[in-house]
Formats: sequence, structure tokens, C-alpha cells
Amino acid sequence: MNILILQSKAFPHRANSFCYFYTQLTEWLTAHGAASRLFFCYLRVDDSGFENGLHLPDDYEGFYTPRNIEAACTYIAEKRIDVILDYSHIITGDTRRFFLEIRRRNPQVKLFTMIHNCPKHTTQLKAYVLPKLKLKDAHGPKGLFQWMFPRLYLFLLKRVESYQNISAYNTMDEIVLLSPSYIPEFRRLIGKKDASRLSAIPNAIKPVESNIPIEQKKKEIIFVGRFDPEKGLPKLLKIWEMVQDELPEWNLIMVGDGGKYKECAQMIADKKLKRVRLTGHQMSIPYIDRASIL
Repeated sequence: MNILILQSKAFPHRANSFCYFYTQLTEWLTAHGAASRLFFCYLRVDDSGFENGLHLPDDYEGFYTPRNIEAACTYIAEKRIDVILDYSHIITGDTRRFFLEIRRRNPQVKLFTMIHNCPKHTTQLKAYVLPKLKLKDAHGPKGLFQWMFPRLYLFLLKRVESYQNISAYNTMDEIVLLSPSYIPEFRRLIGKKDASRLSAIPNAIKPVESNIPIEQKKKEIIFVGRFDPEKGLPKLLKIWEMVQDELPEWNLIMVGDGGKYKECAQMIADKKLKRVRLTGHQMSIPYIDRASIL
């Protein structure tokens, strides 16, 4: 079984968790009697060493251009692709037209899409963020509308999110979710009690091998991830403020970068938090290896 991953931007091989996930998938299929190979198709490249892939000729977010369709169909035939896995695209508009044309020309190929969050992730995140939105942070007409009419914005966003998921379900042969519990949630979202083209595959976690015995690890509590609203970092820092004097030998290390980085740095300074270090974007494995708590 030859699998083609369709994505906007090529992610680096080996070091990337999504690449690890798809590699595990093909290894599992091969071990269970369906010999599988992995190929990639993408619009943009930020990794000069990218392997085993097709760089589409037109960098158009919706994919639907004559040159992209011809290049993709040629590659599908050349590599004898059996399955196309869409990587986190919103399958509406020109992206939907692209997939429908691929199916018309290659009826033997199965089309799958992977949703790497909960089905209602967009509205859940906005419901978390909007109550905290301040006028000074409401940039542009959209931001001002969110600040003035948060309930109306959430109502409209739910309609958009529902439409996007209905379009994905009506276009693809299968929707792959992260958890079996998301299957009934997805059905409710698209209004189909009998929706059957739904599966669940949990995220793969790359094993972290350590040569440091647990009793020799540093007294460090480490956060690794994006400095974005859904990560709840102000809450983490508030918790640290509550316990820092009870843990005088411990340090809090925060590895990563993102939109809330400056806010976290300012919060650390304003509250005079002790033994907190922001590292910025780093390779996280050495930090995880030496820390006692992740």
C-alpha cells in the first residue's frame, strides 16, 4: 500500500512528530501484512533535505490549479499511490475541487483526512480566549467584532466549523480522528447520526531514551510547547507563584516560543517569580531528559 501525504508545507523528516506518526503507521501496516511505503506532496519547502516527495509547481493554498493537478496525477500514477492522506486542510472551496478532480481521474485511490485536534477545537479555543479579550488587543474589524459581540461571533464560528466538517465528510472516503470518543462528537457536529466513514488513530509518541537514572535527574519542572493561549501558560505561572517558596530547590523551565512569550516574560518580571527560565525555541529532548517532571 503506497500512501501519499498531502500538505501545504513539508515538515522535516525524522525530527518531526507528525513524520514519526506516519512512519509508524506504514511500519504497522507492513508488519500486519500490508507492505506500505510513504510519499509526500507539498506546496512549500523549508527543509532542503526533504526526501521522497513531490513539490507542486504552483504555491496556491487551495491546491486547485491545472499544473498542480497534472503534477499530482502523474506522481500518483508513477508511484502507484493507493491512499492519499490530507494533512490538516480545510476541505472547502478550491481544496475540495482539487480532491474531487483527483478522485475523478484516479477512482481507485482512497481519500482520507486526519483531524489532529478535537472536532470542535476552533470554537472551544475561541470560547476560552474571547472572555479574556481586551479592547487594546482587538486588532482590525474582525478583532473589534469579536470584542463587541463575542456570543454572536461564536455562533457564526460554530456554523462555519460545522460547514467545514460536513464538506470534509462529503468529500473524503474516511475521516480519521484522534480518539474514539470524538466519533459521536463529530456526528453531532455534522448532524449525521449514522455517519460511518469515521475512524480513530491516537497520536504516536516517540520514545525518549534516557541514560540518566531518575534519582540523578535535576529538580526541574519543564514545560515544552507553543506559547499560545490554549496552553494555559499564565495559569502555570500562577501555580508556580503559589508553590515556589515551598520548593526552594526546584526550578521551572519553559521551552518554546509563540505569541504569548513576551506576556509570560512580563508576568515573570511583574510578579518577581523565582527560578523560572524561558529558553526560547530549542531542541527539547535534552531538557526533557534531565528534568524530573514534564
